[in-house]
Amino acid sequence: LQAELDAGNVTTYLRPADQPSYEGLLFPATYEKVDGLTGAGLLQQMATEMEDRMQRHGADAARARIAQEWGLELTDYELLKVASMIQAEAGNVEEAPQIATVIYNRLSQGMPLGIDAVDRYGAELAGTSVVFNDASLPYNTRRRAGLPPTPISAPGDFAIAAALQPASGPWMYYVLESERQHVFV
Repeated sequence: LQAELDAGNVTTYLRPADQPSYEGLLFPATYEKVDGLTGAGLLQQMATEMEDRMQRHGADAARARIAQEWGLELTDYELLKVASMIQAEAGNVEEAPQIATVIYNRLSQGMPLGIDAVDRYGAELAGTSVVFNDASLPYNTRRRAGLPPTPISAPGDFAIAAALQPASGPWMYYVLESERQHVFV
């Protein structure tokens, strides 16, 4: 499967031309294995399903709303980055739109995102256990403002919906209060 991706045998409008990674671009679901389905065919189904989900959740309207409300001109790929962070951070489905709002509020203020899941992902890629002190690492969301270079996971439906339909609110932070539950301030 990786060889099919590396060979460019899977196409998606969501992947920027200069981005070699397919991280976050293949929709996570159960797919039926049918006779004659190749690895490239399966991967293409997954990529097409991610495109379809983005459109079903209103990517065009979401970009317009986010630009108007937060002054952020985001691409669909950047919206997937946000969705991937929501997927990794949300303790439950109900709080996902608030997490999206925190991300957009912080981005609009030029603040570092400070998202643990991104930092852990970056540390794993860098082969280290800590990225907090190294501002040169591209996934360091404690010292670097803006979105990470790629999505950090394959976002599911609830995370895509939250990224494209964030809650309205002033929240700038969220803190884990109990298992699978955050407090928003």
